[in-house]
Amino acid sequence: MELTIFVYNLNLWNNHEILLFGGLLMVRVPLVILQIEIMIKQDALSKNHGNFDQLRVNLNFKLHSYNQLARYFVIIVFMVGNNTLTIDILKRGSRRSIGLHIIEDGKLEVRAPYLMPKFFINRFVASKRDWIIKTKHALRNRKHVAKVQYHQGSVFRLAGVPYTLHITEGNAIAILGSRIFFPKKFLRHAKHHMELWIRSFTKKYLASRISFYAQKMNVSYKKITIRNTSSRWGSCSSTGTISFSYRLIFAEPPIIDYVVIHELAHTVHHNHAKAFWNLVSMYYPNFKEARAWLRREGHTLKL
Repeated sequence: MELTIFVYNLNLWNNHEILLFGGLLMVRVPLVILQIEIMIKQDALSKNHGNFDQLRVNLNFKLHSYNQLARYFVIIVFMVGNNTLTIDILKRGSRRSIGLHIIEDGKLEVRAPYLMPKFFINRFVASKRDWIIKTKHALRNRKHVAKVQYHQGSVFRLAGVPYTLHITEGNAIAILGSRIFFPKKFLRHAKHHMELWIRSFTKKYLASRISFYAQKMNVSYKKITIRNTSSRWGSCSSTGTISFSYRLIFAEPPIIDYVVIHELAHTVHHNHAKAFWNLVSMYYPNFKEARAWLRREGHTLKL
């Protein structure tokens, strides 16, 4: 176990004080540096367990050497090595809360506000330990998805409609009726070429659906973009740009419509509060079933 000290320049408090509450050890000391991290090993903690007077003296001795030119707030956090979970991907953005995602390869992706301290993120992740382990276990045991084959007669379902692959001597991918004409020369990098074409197909399809629901919901948006994302089906920026994963086109139309309605609702409510879900339910009453399906079967929507 280690004791990590994080120092933040808040220009507050003149006294030295150590307080313990809610699992956080709060220390108030004067410093002039902007940030310092001091690690105290387990034996030091063991000697002072239940009696912070000696620990306070030790801290003051180490920190007091700096001139008292400013006031800082120091937060000390207990970190237990055996109970920590590795954050594989940390993404910061203009959000208010922490989000956890277990992506396809089993990695833990954490999304957090720009200025949220790392110790707070670690504590939140630790509090969700059981969910993370359970989700990773379910990921390892979910049904296997067969690799897509690019040969004559292969079937691709796009927005619920089956299309048969037809290998040609042409120069571009094209669709005619229920057939996708796929140039033979693209077979060497088949997935790359098919993804580019499907992204274009997806954008046209979603442009129609989002226009329909935007008018129905009496909301507006700036534009739509199609991305290659695996952990998010859609997103809505503060400027009104709505993005979708191209993989969404492999779902059935009702599932696609749910994601469209979900993102359009974000043009009104930029969170997942009750008002947001009330708006979604007005146009998609069975949204819970759609969400559950995406969680359960979303991994199958891929090339």
